[in-house]
Order: sequence, then structure tokens, then C-alpha cells
Amino acid sequence: MYLTFADCFFDPQYHRPMELEIFEQDGDRIINGLFKSKKSEYPIIDGIPRFVINDNYSESFGFQWGKWPFIQFESENIGKPMEGHTSKMFDRITNNFSKQLKSTDIILDIGCGSGRFIDLLQSRCSSRIIGIDYSNAVEVAYDNFRNNPNICIIQANALKLPFRSNHFHSSYSIGVLHHTPEPEVGVKEAFR
Repeated sequence: MYLTFADCFFDPQYHRPMELEIFEQDGDRIINGLFKSKKSEYPIIDGIPRFVINDNYSESFGFQWGKWPFIQFESENIGKPMEGHTSKMFDRITNNFSKQLKSTDIILDIGCGSGRFIDLLQSRCSSRIIGIDYSNAVEVAYDNFRNNPNICIIQANALKLPFRSNHFHSSYSIGVLHHTPEPEVGVKEAFR
């Protein structure tokens, strides 16, 4: 996680600001550390802020993205039958909102998997993007974007987002919320 994202986070349980304690750093990138509020602590492990426990209901998704980390990335499908699939899907679902993004915007990808939509947005604009996933797919997404200071990957719960309200210009979740125990809560969190 790059230091420029440190002020984005809020305690998801108690909705309070958090302090950042850095244990290991490489330039502007935090490798290991801790977000803490008066009642909670959330570790940053191997560059990824972690707001959920590793034993979770989405374990199979982490396996899937780990096995095929670039399967739906546009750059991996040039000249293949899936060429343009991710772009067309994203534009249809989001009503082409990426055309209106500015470099000062912060975008939230809820359920980022290995990051195919993050990759697509970064090819179109210079907005900052935070990608969350509940599963261990965050390991793959982090590896895919570790050297990009405009991208932050975190492990978090879509039903308890670790951000203050009205922090993002836009958020999206494609093919994810119906896998959660309470999809309606996830929609309300994304809108918040």
C-alpha cells in the first residue's frame, strides 16, 4: 500500500478514524504495519491492508484468481476469442462512466478478484483506484499492481467497507454482491 492511500481508511466496525503505525517500508510503499482505532486493530501484511480474517466463505474465489491471474485481462486476449469482452461488459454495466473520470477521482472496485477491471480503468484514465476483495485473490491483485502508486489493493468485506461515507467519486461491483450473505447491505455500502 502506498502512503498516499493512508487517509482513506476508517474503522469498519466502529466507524472511527484510525492511526497508521508503520513497521516496514520501501520508499512510499508500506510493506507491514497496523491501522488502529481505540477499539480495533487491522494489520497491513505484505503490502495489503487486511480488514477480514483469512478463513472466509470466498476461499474458492481466491484459488480461481490465483490459478488464472490474467484470464480476463484485455492485454491477454488480443487476437483471441475473448478479445474486447471485458471492455464491452464493463462499459455496458457501468454505462461508460469511465469517460467522465478525472485524475483527482478515487474509484472503488468491490470484489476486484485479480484486477481485470482495475487494469481496464488504468488504461483509460489516471484516477486512483482501490480494489477490495474478501478472498485471498488480493494476493494476486497486489502482485499485478504492486508498482502502481495509483492502485491500492485491500482485503475487506463488501458488507462493512473500511471507508468514511462519500469518500469515492464512483464505486462498482460486477458479479460479486450476489455471492455475499446480504447483497442488499452490499449495495447500500457501495452507495454510501
